Amino acid sequence: MLRLSVIVPTYNNQDTIDECFSSIKKSHFKNYELIVADCASEDLTRTIAKKYVDRVLKFPRGCGRNYARRMGAQAAGADIIVNIDSDILIKEDTLEIIADYFSAHHDCDAITGSLSKTHPNNDFFSQYKNLYMHYRFSRLPSRVGFLYGAIFAFRKHLAALYDKNVSVADDTAFGRNLVSRGKIIAFLNDLQVMHLKRYDFFGLMRNDFVIASDWANIFLKHRAWRFIAREKGFAHSSLGQMCSILIVFLVCGFFALYFLSGVSIVFLWCALLLWVFFNVRFFSFLGREKGPVFFLFSCVTSFLTDIAKAAGIACGV
Repeated sequence: MLRLSVIVPTYNNQDTIDECFSSIKKSHFKNYELIVADCASEDLTRTIAKKYVDRVLKFPRGCGRNYARRMGAQAAGADIIVNIDSDILIKEDTLEIIADYFSAHHDCDAITGSLSKTHPNNDFFSQYKNLYMHYRFSRLPSRVGFLYGAIFAFRKHLAALYDKNVSVADDTAFGRNLVSRGKIIAFLNDLQVMHLKRYDFFGLMRNDFVIASDWANIFLKHRAWRFIAREKGFAHSSLGQMCSILIVFLVCGFFALYFLSGVSIVFLWCALLLWVFFNVRFFSFLGREKGPVFFLFSCVTSFLTDIAKAAGIACGV
């Protein structure tokens, strides 16, 4: 039977780690080792972890999640590495889905999944971000060019392809390194997990800015303009998402010109309508799921997050 090494990178995660480990221990699939890769937590993370895990690996303070993931993979004893973030709850069949897929698809090098529609935090920004991720990922094909850090798995010998120079979007960078070398990443839509992270407005803006900055850096490194038409996007970003963010530059530009130079407001409205066009299906999805008030707040939030992403891309370039 296939064996898995489940790695959970941690740093001061005492508020979520107990639920995370508990969900893993409820798995139907039992042939795995559970490893914590800890970056010198100063709270009760390691104490809680010792109740559940086979090994706790201790690394220097400030080493970062990327380092913890890489070192955890090196220490793993199984041929299949499963990464689960410390604020993630998996389902009882999650590990079974992973093991069965690798057993049945010997040509597959890595797999990744997505977030479930359900989120434990009922505040607007947490619900919005979770539904955004769920919707975007639900439209992905069965073969993708990235890995999603919340839940992904790969064959251990590929751990050498981790990118040491990316601190935040290291999962995306790792996935691109795999694909650029001809490796196959499968996206499993039924491999869904629950994210415990709570967002507020500023946390959401900061997250989207930082991720977009790393995304732009990875885009340039891989010269992704050569194949975005063929792949209909880059990493987890579709062409529609990319166009939406580019249009934000136009909207902001026409807005400034309207007040500074008296340019016709028609240009501004046309740019805004074009932005709505690229997001209308997402907005419709939110309206069906959460109703008209949530829908209206989401329209404004989406525009602001696109501004944050545009600023992040500009800085990343």
